[in-house]
Amino acid sequence: MKLRYVIALSIFLVGGMGATMAQTYTPPSREQVENYLDEIDSCKAFLKDLEADITEMENNPELVTLAQYKEAIALRSRAQSCLRSTRAKLDEMRKKYPGWFNSPGATVNLSKGGHVTPKELRAGLDAIEAKIDKLLSRLTAIDEPAN
Repeated sequence: MKLRYVIALSIFLVGGMGATMAQTYTPPSREQVENYLDEIDSCKAFLKDLEADITEMENNPELVTLAQYKEAIALRSRAQSCLRSTRAKLDEMRKKYPGWFNSPGATVNLSKGGHVTPKELRAGLDAIEAKIDKLLSRLTAIDEPAN
């Protein structure tokens, strides 16, 4: 009889802990993800500019010293490691929170009526401006009535 109570109590406790653990899920910070993506973009831009500089140095070796060339090569390896480490952090976050990255709620904060980044705002305003320009060009093609 006592064994039945112990088994029932243990099942209740295990089930309760599972439900409690499911409620304590905290999704990653959207700002942190955006920071990682911005850092990847800046590393890519820096690496692209550095590659162009290195190509210029290799094409005109008489204009640069060996120290400048080696410094550019070292900077390139640092930029590549920055890119790799930031991508690894983002991939780790994707593995840790796979459902968050695939859900539509991850990109729109529905509790505050939507979250728009400056890039999205600029793109939306550009689209509105293009539509207004198109409408005005169509309106100028209409002939005015004579009377």
